[in-house]
Amino acid sequence: METAFSRPASRRWPLWHVALLVLLPVVIHLPELLGPALLGQMTSDPLSVLSVATTTRRDWLEGGLLPGLPGWIDGCAGVIVQALGHLVASDWRQAILPWWNPYSGVGMPLAGEYQPAAFFLPFVLLLGLPGGLLLMKIALQMVAGLAMYAFLRALRLDARVVLAGALLYAFNGTYGWASDGPSQPLAFLPLALFGIERARTHVGAGGWGWLALGLGYLLLSGFPETAFLVGTLALCWAVLRLVQQPASARLSFALRIGAGGSAALLLAAPQLVAFADFLREAWVGPHAGVMDVRLPDASWIMALFPYINGPFFTGRPSSLAHGGQWAAISGWLSRFSPLLRWLEHVSARPG
Repeated sequence: METAFSRPASRRWPLWHVALLVLLPVVIHLPELLGPALLGQMTSDPLSVLSVATTTRRDWLEGGLLPGLPGWIDGCAGVIVQALGHLVASDWRQAILPWWNPYSGVGMPLAGEYQPAAFFLPFVLLLGLPGGLLLMKIALQMVAGLAMYAFLRALRLDARVVLAGALLYAFNGTYGWASDGPSQPLAFLPLALFGIERARTHVGAGGWGWLALGLGYLLLSGFPETAFLVGTLALCWAVLRLVQQPASARLSFALRIGAGGSAALLLAAPQLVAFADFLREAWVGPHAGVMDVRLPDASWIMALFPYINGPFFTGRPSSLAHGGQWAAISGWLSRFSPLLRWLEHVSARPG
C-alpha cells in the first residue's frame, strides 16, 4: 500500500507549504482572536460588532488605520449564523437532532431554514464556542487553501504558482468582507474541482469520492445561493473535461461524475429534505425573484479598487447607493485586500 512516505518526492506536498496554509489563517486573525484580552472591550464578535447599541461597533467604524467592520458586514452574521448556529451546536452536544427552533414565536423549523447549516459537521460545532464564528472562518480558510492547493497540483502547475494560488484563494475578498454564511461554501469548490480531476485518472471510488465530498459539503454549508453559483462553475469544469476526454473514455468519466453527484445528494439528503419541506410554507421576501437592478456606472471602478469610495459603512453614504458603497459593488479582483484587512485589525483601537 502506498503511503505519504513511500510516494516519489515529486508527489509529496512540501511540509512548509502545508504549514503555511494551516498557520497563516491563524496568524492573520490573531488580532481578532486576542482582541478581548489585549484591548479590553475590543472584539470582533458579531454579537457586539453588529449591534448599533454597543460602543464596540463605533470603535471599529471610527478607529484604526482602515476603519470598517471586521468581516461581519451583514447582520445575518449575528442574528442567523451565530445565534441559530449556536443553537444547532447546543442541540448536537445534547444528542438532539437540530430540526426545530423552539425560541422563535411558537416555534420554527431550524434545519429547514438552511442558513443555520444544521448538518454542516464538524464545522458548525465551532459555533458553540466563544468566538465560534471566527473559529469557523479560520477553519474554512484552512480547508479552502489546502483544497485549492490539491486542485492546482492536479493541474501540474509550477509549485510556486500552486502555493500562491492556494494562498490567494484562502484569503479571497469574500472571506475579508462577507465572511459568514455567503463565504462558507467557497472552501469546497476547489475540493469538487479536485474530485473532477481525480475522476479523469482514477477508477472506482478513488475517481469520485473527493467529488462527492466537495459537492456534498457545498450543499451542507448553509448558503444555497453561493453553493449554486460555485456548483455551476464545477459543472462547467466537468463538461469541459468531458469534451477533452478521448471518445473511448467519456462514458466511464461521465459515470464517475454521476456517481460523485449522486453520493453528494445522499450525503446532504437530511438538509435538502428539511429545506424542501419548509420552503413550501416559508415566506422568502425579495429572494423569491431575480434581482435585475443595474449597478451605477461609477461603481465599476471598484472591481479594481474596492476601497476607492471609502471603507464600508464609514463616513456619509455615497451617491453610489442609498446605504453607501456596500450595495454598489458586485465583486472585485482581490490583490491587496488581505493586507488591508490585516492592517485594520492590528491598528484597531477602542474609541
